[in-house]
Order: sequence, then C-alpha cells, then structure tokens
Amino acid sequence: MSNANSRRDAHSARVMLRKIGKRNEHFGVTVQDRINEMMAFLDSVILRLPEDPPDAMVEELDRVVTTLRTADGSLQGGNESATMQMLDLARARLQRFAKQVDEFGGQPAG
Repeated sequence: MSNANSRRDAHSARVMLRKIGKRNEHFGVTVQDRINEMMAFLDSVILRLPEDPPDAMVEELDRVVTTLRTADGSLQGGNESATMQMLDLARARLQRFAKQVDEFGGQPAG
C-alpha cells in the first residue's frame, strides 16, 4: 500500500513541477524565471537609490515588492492566470520605479 502511495505522490509531484515549469510562449522562460529576473533587475535598481530617497520613491519600491510577492504567492498557489497579471503589473511598476531613480540622479541600469 505504501508503494502505491509513493507512486501517487511521485506522480503528483511531477505533475506539479510540470505545471510550475510550464513555458510561457511569449517569453520562452518559466513563470518563476520571470519573477527571478524581475527581482534581479529590482536589486540592480535598489543599488542606485540615493542615500535618503524621497517618500514617493520608497512608496513605489514598496508597491513593486508587494506585487512581486503577490505574483510569487499566486504561482505557489497554482494560479497561473493571476500570476501573469501580477507580473504584468510588477513589470510596469518596476519600469516606473527605475525611471524615478534615473530621473532623481541614479545611474541607469546596465
């Protein structure tokens, strides 16, 4: 009986991994890869923040981080549609945030 349960668990794990690793035809990368890429870009923008950033900039940073966390939570919950919506929103917010940092005098991301 435990052998049957092990096979069922292994099958469930493979199905879940396939689901998580599902390729996005528009980007050719997994959804998790997109989240990771955005987080890496966010890190590069944060490094360019001034020592005492304006409140509006900090608020925008908070919105970006919250949206990325929500996208990651949606992915973990298996809701790919909500994840993709959150990633689109995160991308727009991240671009806006990077532009704010650039306009404030930070060095553009490479």
